[in-house]
Order: sequence, then C-alpha cells, then structure tokens
Amino acid sequence: MMERLAIPFLAGILLGGGGLITGGCKAAFDPLPDDDTAGDDDSSAADDDTSGDDDTSEGLLFESATVDLEANGIYALFFIGSVDGSSPIQMLVLNNATVPGTVDVPHVRFIHGHATTGGAVDFYVTAEEIEMYSEAAIGLGSSAPDPMMFGYGDVPLGGAFEVDAYVTGTYAPDPTVHGPPLSAVLAENQYYSVVLTGMAAQPELVLVDDEQGLPAPGDLKIGVFHSIEGVPQINVQLEHVNDGTPQSIATALDIGTMGSTWGGLTAEPMIFRVYATTPLD
Repeated sequence: MMERLAIPFLAGILLGGGGLITGGCKAAFDPLPDDDTAGDDDSSAADDDTSGDDDTSEGLLFESATVDLEANGIYALFFIGSVDGSSPIQMLVLNNATVPGTVDVPHVRFIHGHATTGGAVDFYVTAEEIEMYSEAAIGLGSSAPDPMMFGYGDVPLGGAFEVDAYVTGTYAPDPTVHGPPLSAVLAENQYYSVVLTGMAAQPELVLVDDEQGLPAPGDLKIGVFHSIEGVPQINVQLEHVNDGTPQSIATALDIGTMGSTWGGLTAEPMIFRVYATTPLD
C-alpha cells in the first residue's frame, strides 16, 4: 500500500460580466426517428432506397438534443457508452476555459468513459509511490472534479506521475487496475484530461493535453473525444440549427483519441450527430 499524502486543492468558478464559466452537461440519447415511407423498411438487400427514403438515420449512433454553447468558449465533447445497449451513448460537454486554481502546478480532470468497467471508478495520481491526488467514485460519463463546481483539480507538483484507475473500493497494488498505469509528465500551469477509455476487454488510460487558446472574439472552439465501445472509428457532424447547415468536425476518429480542435465556429444552437465510420455488423 502506498503512503498517502493528503493535499488540498483550490479551484473555482468565476461568474458574471466577462468571466469564464466552468460547465458540464450530458445530452440524452435521442435516436433519430424512422421516417421511411410505407413498404420500405431498410431490412434487406432488396431495399433499393428509392424516392421517399432519405436514409438520414443510416449508420447513426447518436444524436444530441439542441446544444447552446457560449461565445468565447473552448469545449471538449466526450462521446461515451456502448453500441451493445448495455450503456446508453451520451455526450459529456466540458468547458476547457476555466479559472485556474493554484498557480505553478498542473491542472488535471479525470473522465470515466469505459462502459464495461462495472460501475464507478477511483483515480489515483502517484509520484515515487506517494499518493499526490485522488478522485473517488466517478461514474460513467462523469468528470472529476465536478465540472459544475471546479473544472480541474490542482496536482501539487509538476513532473513525472503515474495514474491508476480502479473499480471503486478495490484500491490495492494488484491486477484490479483498469488497464496499464498511465505514466506521464505533467507541466506546471498546463491543463489535462485523463480519460479511462478503450474497448470492452481492453481498458486504457489516455492523457489529453487540453486546448486553452482562446478563439477569436464571438467564436468558439470544439474538440471531440471518441469513447464509444464497440466502434473502432467514428465520424462527428454538427448541424447549425439556425439554417440547417451540416459541418463535419471529425472523420475516422479512432477510439481513445481526441480530434483536432475546431475553431472559428459561431456561437449558435447546434445538434451533434455521431456515425460509425465503417458500417457495424
């Protein structure tokens, strides 16, 4: 058992004129309705997809509710769940533009995106076998620290760390760890996401260097992370609700990967849709 070192951390939310808002939300799973015409049910090779069948739902894994993202925001969208139905596919929206806590330390948040772990997860950050930071009982599709309260936690020191994830309550130096430990060097004043992801039998901890560069005034930035089990690659598309214009923001994004952050997007109502890059069996 490693020696434990209790380290408090400081973080906060700044609200009001010109302030940055740390926020998080989940978009409910909203399957696209079947609007096919009578007699055309897309159920066999004899279906030739002729007039009246627009195939808008073909390959669709997830469609969000309408989302309003604020101007000048930097958002990370995590698509989480499983195509086998054991865990609904959902979207976790986190705002990267946060008010820093302690200065001259790394700022880290932890995201549970592995649908088949069997419940909540505990994260531990250690340096030379001394526990420097921990987050307990993080549910699937959730972030810690709670994005509605903190945004990021402050790891006391920069440098080399090891991150482990365990099913809640099973902490021990044995194979209960989910996936191999993550070894990483965390830099002072930088912002990171540690994501538990991967396919069903292959959990993996991934370190994401969070985008912090502000967009042009009035615009916003969006990055997307693929953590949907059972889908090797996804395409992500947004629809500008005001005029119905579609826009691709990720193509052939591998599981466990954060796509490039899109900038120059106008702050307006959007709908997000996720498709399997290659049709699933």
